[in-house]
Amino acid sequence: MRRWLAALLACTIVSPTHAGFVVGEPNVESREMRELAQMLAQERFLEDIAIELDKALVVKPKLTLRLVECDEANAYYDEDTRTIDLCLELLTDLRESFAAAYESEDEVDDAVAGAFVFFLFHEVGHALIDVLELPITGREEDAADQLAAWVMIDADEGN
Repeated sequence: MRRWLAALLACTIVSPTHAGFVVGEPNVESREMRELAQMLAQERFLEDIAIELDKALVVKPKLTLRLVECDEANAYYDEDTRTIDLCLELLTDLRESFAAAYESEDEVDDAVAGAFVFFLFHEVGHALIDVLELPITGREEDAADQLAAWVMIDADEGN
């Protein structure tokens, strides 16, 4: 996951730092998901992304990023609470899906991290459309996908 985070540092939108992105407490019940959330917390996965987002964007009000147990592989943006919930089941589902497609654990880890970050930025897209009242043409789902794709492509090229 660190490789993707390093690539995200190359985002080209630069503005003053502002604590607009915060990390919320994980909402997990099962032991398996608690362990997964603890591992991601030790890696500072969401914290590091929140810091980089703050360096790139000024957002008011605050947007919360958090890991949750959802009983499904998904991610959500709640406009009432301004929270982006990343379901931990998504990580396990992605790992199962990619395991047969790659030869090494490192390749699987990179694929899972990349896909998970894509889902995160898709939801960030929804959040930015909401709080910044961004005008969009077409479907909001398509606009959120386009933002996530642009960030991932731009970060991968190091521009």
